[in-house]
Amino acid sequence: MFGQRINQDEFDAMKERYQKNNPGKTQSVIFSRETFERLLKHNTEHIVVFFGETTDNVQTVMFAAVDKEKKVLYASTEDRGGPCPPYC
Repeated sequence: MFGQRINQDEFDAMKERYQKNNPGKTQSVIFSRETFERLLKHNTEHIVVFFGETTDNVQTVMFAAVDKEKKVLYASTEDRGGPCPPYC
């Protein structure tokens, strides 16, 4: 099964480790609730998170809804989140 809850201590440790090892890089990307609602309204079995980079070299994440065969449902791919910094 994909996706498991983690406790607050695990979350904090993983976040802090990444931030320590990646100074000056994107620390997070914020998305609206509507982003996830759009992803889930298709025949979505899973949501895949892809790492990417914008044309101005800013790290981002992109979401794609996939069906049971793990085929990307291109009608439901999302980006344009707000990178942190500055949106944090």
